[in-house]
Amino acid sequence: ARVLRFFDEDRSMHEKERKFQEDVHPQEDEWIAGNRCRGVLTTSNDSSKAPMCRSESKAGDKRKDEAHAHTHDEESLRRRKKVAEDAGRTSTSEKDLLLDVQHWIDGLPPLHLALQPNAKLHAWQAECLSIPGLLQGRTNLVFAAPTSSGKSLVADIVLARRLHECKAKEFCLVILPYVSICGEKEENLRNMFQSFEKGVIGMYGTNGKRFTPQENTGIVVATIEKANSLITQLVEQEQLNMLRCVVVDELHMVSDPERGYVLEIMLTKLLYAKKRDSALTCQLVGMSATLSSISTVSKWLNAQVYETSFRPVKLLHMVKVGNKIYDETGNLLKVIPRLGLNDDDPDDLAYLCREVLEAKGNVLVFCPSKQSCERCASFLAEELVSLQHLDLESRGRIEQEVQELPLVIDEQLDAMLRKGVAYHHAGLSKEERDLVEQLYKANCIRVLCATSTLAAGVNLPARRVIFRQPYVGLPTLHLDAARYRQMSGRAGRTGLDTVGESILLCTNFTTPERLFSLLNEGCTPVDSCLARSRHGVAQSLLEVIASGKVSEPKEVEDFLQSTLYAAIEDRSSIVEECHCALQWLREKQFVAWIKPGQWKPTRLGEAAFAASLSPDAAISLMEELLRSRSALVLTADLHLLYLISPEDEDFHIDWQSLHERIYNLNDDEKQVVNLVGIEWTFLERCTMLGNPLRPNHRMKEQINSCRRLLNAITLKDLINEIPLETAAATARKSKGLLQALQEKAFTRAARIEVFCENLSWGDLAKLVAVIRNRIALGVKADIIALAEIPYVRGFRARVLHNAGIRTPEAIVSLGSTDFIAQKLIEGSQSQDEIVIKREWRAAKMILKGAKELVESKLQRALSLAQDAAASVQEG
Repeated sequence: ARVLRFFDEDRSMHEKERKFQEDVHPQEDEWIAGNRCRGVLTTSNDSSKAPMCRSESKAGDKRKDEAHAHTHDEESLRRRKKVAEDAGRTSTSEKDLLLDVQHWIDGLPPLHLALQPNAKLHAWQAECLSIPGLLQGRTNLVFAAPTSSGKSLVADIVLARRLHECKAKEFCLVILPYVSICGEKEENLRNMFQSFEKGVIGMYGTNGKRFTPQENTGIVVATIEKANSLITQLVEQEQLNMLRCVVVDELHMVSDPERGYVLEIMLTKLLYAKKRDSALTCQLVGMSATLSSISTVSKWLNAQVYETSFRPVKLLHMVKVGNKIYDETGNLLKVIPRLGLNDDDPDDLAYLCREVLEAKGNVLVFCPSKQSCERCASFLAEELVSLQHLDLESRGRIEQEVQELPLVIDEQLDAMLRKGVAYHHAGLSKEERDLVEQLYKANCIRVLCATSTLAAGVNLPARRVIFRQPYVGLPTLHLDAARYRQMSGRAGRTGLDTVGESILLCTNFTTPERLFSLLNEGCTPVDSCLARSRHGVAQSLLEVIASGKVSEPKEVEDFLQSTLYAAIEDRSSIVEECHCALQWLREKQFVAWIKPGQWKPTRLGEAAFAASLSPDAAISLMEELLRSRSALVLTADLHLLYLISPEDEDFHIDWQSLHERIYNLNDDEKQVVNLVGIEWTFLERCTMLGNPLRPNHRMKEQINSCRRLLNAITLKDLINEIPLETAAATARKSKGLLQALQEKAFTRAARIEVFCENLSWGDLAKLVAVIRNRIALGVKADIIALAEIPYVRGFRARVLHNAGIRTPEAIVSLGSTDFIAQKLIEGSQSQDEIVIKREWRAAKMILKGAKELVESKLQRALSLAQDAAASVQEG
């Protein structure tokens, strides 16, 4: 096998750093270790050792970074001395004092941190927290640290300080990129701050309607999109002063081609507002494990910078070629014994997993696709069954969790779980993914095969991480350095492992050169999505003009100067782009030039802004809604469902299935097929021949219309209370894909509703609002009120409705769970003891959820009444 030895000229630096890593144990002088690690990081050209990646694209940038690092170390030394002096230097040494967690949360209500007894901070955490003005809220912070190094603890301590200072209706905002980690973070923060007088709420997925500040709301956990809507709302209502702190996790997402624009524009709105109003005290904290060009980002956010390469658990990067394993510099580490080549396992995957299982560790195997995940898990479940690595307690836990799952679990997954192996990908239902994650965290699953989405969305560490292929989905979609570092960072469990291992397998789809290059390459520098996206600058200007906060040409330019785009590009480029964007918005009738020299939004511009639509999306939606309003089929749900169906390219068209389903529609529904422009001849042709090989523009439009119609038919099944597994089987799609379709359709429906309201199309807005609620809950219109109760699923809402219980207030009036449990057990039509226990637990949760919902409604009504009374007094 061919193995390249990279960076020969830097081999001496590698050896020095390796020796340093071996000499400095985490339990020894971490303070010195942290500083020396930073010294190596900021002066070396070798990025393979640095879990965060620096931009080395220009020599000038490199010199600036080195100068910055030198200045940073001097400031760090002065800072530590200053903190020690302020602490009083009693009998406790400077180091022990600063590493004591209690030192940083002294004076706050008890903080329930998920730490081991007598746990200490790492040296880098103490130094980061000692940045002047950080704990007092005067300083913004951008910091980069490897995965599993303890970034969240730093942010949580800053968050605790701001939360303690919050007055009535003031709150903090925590932003995460994925719904899955939002739920986990909300639960963690709720436990952490249970002693505080302020609560934690979530705004993600289908959770969270228009936010109304409450007296007891202290923290809002939101996805990027929901956070942007919240910031926009606060700007419109001039309530931005209620926001005390914004914490952004995975800050590198600002360069994401899909969602980076939203994150950039949201932070720009905050920066511009603070520039115009010095009284605003909102603190910004951004963190990432793979943030490149950190100096550029910190300049944009007007923030202090902190970087570290420290990991509590050492991470080894390895490449397997044939039966040999090499380290990242090409040194041979191990030869796997070959007693006889196994044709079923040429990559020795079972051997690599067995090694870790025998040492009581866990393994994550990253696969490029959903299908390869399932095949790999099935193979390993059979190969490793002889190890008997699950004890009786784990087997019992798995059995109980599977039985309590509120839906029918996939048979293949069920069989694997009982062998301690599982797979995890977007095709599983949310409930199945949650089950797999819980069992993995409980050490009941020891081998987990997953797609790359697991690394981004869920925190599931392992002793060893194995990469089957260095690409995502297709061989042409190569794994980049940032994603590799994020995925490999799952290796090494703090408190359980002394080392973590990442192994890249060299197969027929790649070469050793490619794998070694991946280990040693740097991350792509941060870039602005305003420059990359079509009409990105135009959309950003429309947002601020429509909000009423920008109107004069000078204000427009000042706003653009607050963007990341301005921190990267020169001023002349910004001015030219600004002029072109405004002219385009004027031509498309989103804005108008009003004398004496002001930009004002048109009704279309206000509607696009309120619905969080890009100008291009608003134009397309406007044209479609105008056609629909002239001929909308109200005798069937299908037409409304078509309007809110997303153009989801992940939803592959099974032409035979679509053909059958269309011909089974009733006459009113077939009328919808004609109105949306689907040609029957095109449908017949594709049913026989499949997708056109070289589709022209008209054919592409037909394919998109057919895909949306198929989505609409699938959504119709779900809102008519057909069980998820049945609807998935009928659509020939996975349960996870259907749930993702529900979420996307809900989001699009919410935007259409707001868009119509701002265009004064109230009739259409009301129709969309009803269908939106049904999509979110998966029920018919008559049980929406019951299905809105937390912990109630559609089938239980139907059982209660049939029993004469129609509202949350009716459930609260019962006072006990006896009647609820009795009806749920009757509705389950089962006498199984496990089912009976499950329904009793459900009855308790339903009563609790009904009380919470009713109380929330009362508080919201009271808050609105108080605001109205205050307005009358002011008037």
